[in-house]
Amino acid sequence: MTSTTCQPDMNLYPFDRHNYTIKLSSTDFTVDELSLAATSSSTLSSLDDISQWEVLGFYKYNGTTLLSNVVVFGVIFRRKPEFIIVNLLTPIILLCFLNIAVFLLPPQSGERVSFSVTMFLSFSVYMTLISEKLPITNPVSIFTRYRMCNVGYSALILFTSVIGLRLHMSESNERIPVWLEKIICSQRSAKMNGYNIDPKACNAPNVPNAQSSCVDTVKKLEIEDDAVLVTLKDIGIMLDKVFFGFFLSVLVAANIVYTVYIASS
Repeated sequence: MTSTTCQPDMNLYPFDRHNYTIKLSSTDFTVDELSLAATSSSTLSSLDDISQWEVLGFYKYNGTTLLSNVVVFGVIFRRKPEFIIVNLLTPIILLCFLNIAVFLLPPQSGERVSFSVTMFLSFSVYMTLISEKLPITNPVSIFTRYRMCNVGYSALILFTSVIGLRLHMSESNERIPVWLEKIICSQRSAKMNGYNIDPKACNAPNVPNAQSSCVDTVKKLEIEDDAVLVTLKDIGIMLDKVFFGFFLSVLVAANIVYTVYIASS
């Protein structure tokens, strides 16, 4: 009875595929003194009961060198990824999409920071649990790097949510940069242009209170236009939209890149 080990290539875990060969030869006996040959009874039936692996092929052949015979056995197998996808990969992706929902929470609810911290701790605890089940290899797998990126992604969301909340709760009248004022004022102007005022409708004799309604709308627009006071809260509202779109785009792009890389490899 003999045993042998090998260093697996875990770069594509849990979609890794392996091709291992075992060469048997004798250095103490010559070709005339010892003959080695692979028999037809050489199989891998014992691997059929292993649920984690799927055997794709098995080969064997005889060879000779100048001094001895050589017998080569080879096996090709791959890991079954369904368990890892359902129990590890899918929850991580769902947590990532749930993480960006922090920018949809009203700042007045007081749950933004606690929600972000909970999500960050969930990633950290989940990563610890997964690390105990993964084999220790060097270099680390793409899946491990993907999980590390998710932890950094969650930490960045926590940081930006704290900044946004600080802006929302600020009561300072400190002047903001001019370029920010222009951006926010342009958004307000676009919103004001959504009012449709038809001069003919304002003077329609058959429509009751038509003129007074138009006058009220015009006054409202004039008040909003004159009182364009850009505050830090306005910046916080704008940043919530920017951060939500940015992190959503990064998440979708990262998952597409990860999927394409695994599929192409």
